[in-house]
Amino acid sequence: MNYSMYNGPASGGVYYEPRVYTPERLSPAATNYYYFDNAASTSMMPEVLNAMVPMFTNNYGNPEASHEAGKKARDIMEGCRGQIADALRVDSGEIYFTSGASESINTFIRGVCHSNCHRHRRKLVISAIEHKAVSATCSDMEREGYEVVLVPVLASGVINLAALAHAVTHETLLVCVIMGNNEVGVLQPMEHVARIAHASNALLFSDTTQIAGRLPVYPRQLGIDALCISGHKIHGPKGIGALYMSSAIDCAPIITGGHQERGQRAGTSNTPGIAGLASAILRNLSTQGQQQQREVQTKRDWIEAQLHQRIPNIVVHSQTVPRLNNICSVALINNQGEGMDKNEMMHYLNKYNIIVNTGSACNAGSDRSDVLQALGLSDAAEQSTIRVSLSPLTTWGECQLLVDTMQNMLNNLPARRPTTHNM
Repeated sequence: MNYSMYNGPASGGVYYEPRVYTPERLSPAATNYYYFDNAASTSMMPEVLNAMVPMFTNNYGNPEASHEAGKKARDIMEGCRGQIADALRVDSGEIYFTSGASESINTFIRGVCHSNCHRHRRKLVISAIEHKAVSATCSDMEREGYEVVLVPVLASGVINLAALAHAVTHETLLVCVIMGNNEVGVLQPMEHVARIAHASNALLFSDTTQIAGRLPVYPRQLGIDALCISGHKIHGPKGIGALYMSSAIDCAPIITGGHQERGQRAGTSNTPGIAGLASAILRNLSTQGQQQQREVQTKRDWIEAQLHQRIPNIVVHSQTVPRLNNICSVALINNQGEGMDKNEMMHYLNKYNIIVNTGSACNAGSDRSDVLQALGLSDAAEQSTIRVSLSPLTTWGECQLLVDTMQNMLNNLPARRPTTHNM
C-alpha cells in the first residue's frame, strides 16, 4: 500500500489524488469580465500553480531545517534561485527572495543608506517618474539626512540625460531610474544612465517590476547594480519577489532575526511562492513565451491605431519613444477638444465588464499622477487619461470589444473641460 496517498478510513479507503490545474480551470473567461489592467496584476498561469502545489502538499518542510524534509525543500528553493539567476545572467548568490517589489526596493535603498561606508556620499538622485515605493522610501531617507534630487524627464517621458549628468556628483551614493514605467510604459536608456552614475562611482538601482522576468533583462550588461522582480506582475503568485544585488554591494538588512537569505532577509522562506516565481519566469522567457509577448505588442499597437482612426483627438502618451510592449496610456478628447473624466470612463467601461485603470494601483485614493504631471500634461489632459494594459491572455475579440466600447463611450459621457496637452 502507498501510505503517502491513503486518505484514511473515513474516506472509505479512497486515495488522495493531487489536483492538476488546467488552462480551462483557470480561464479568465470564468471571471465574466475582460481584463485590461495587467500592469496592476496578472492572472497566474496554470503551470505556475502546478509548480506551487507540491510545495504545499509534499515538499512543505522548512528549508532551514537540517532534516531530510528541510533539505528537500532547500534544494528546490536553491534550484529556483539558480534558474532566476541564469535568466538574469548573474550569480545565484546575488538573488535574494522577498515578498515583492516594494520590499525589494525598501531593502536595497534603506540597506545601502544604513550601511553607507562612504559617509561623504549623502545624495540620492531619482527620476521624476519613479514608483511610489522608490520615491517614498527616498523621502524617508531625506528625513534621515540624505539629500534627494529629482531629475526631470522630457515630454516623451524619457529621462533628461543632461540634467541627470548635472545632478550626479561624487557626493551621490545612489541613482534610481525606473526601467519601464508602470503608467505610460516608457523605457529608459539604462546603459546611458549607468555610464553617468558610474562615472561618479554611484550605485544604480532600477525598478524593473514591469519588465524583469517577463522580457529579457541582463543587469550586468546594462550596468545595473540592483533591480527588483515581482511575481504577480509576470503571471506568478502574489506575495513573492526577488532582489538582484551585485555581490560587491554592502547592504544592511532591514528585517532581522534568522539567517535566511544569507542574513539579508529574516523570516521563513516562502517556498511555494519561490517555486511559482521561478516557473513564471521560465515560462515567460521561453521561446513560446517571447512569441506571446510579441503578439501582445501587435495587439496593443492595433488598439492604438484603431483609436487614432476612430477618435481623431486621442493622445497616446510616450508613443514616439520605446515603450513596454503591453501598456497604452491614452487621453480621450472629443471633437470639441474637451477631455473626458477618467473615473467616469473607467466606470462606464466597467458596466460592460471591461476592466481598465486610471493609472497605478498604488496611487489609489489620489486623483493626481506624479508621472503624468512630470510629462508636462495639463490638468485636464491628466484627468482624461486611462491606462490599458494587455497580457498573453488578451484575445483579439477582447481588443475589438474594447475599441468599439471606447468609441461609443465618447458619445455617451459628458466632457470634463477643454484641454491642451503635450505629447
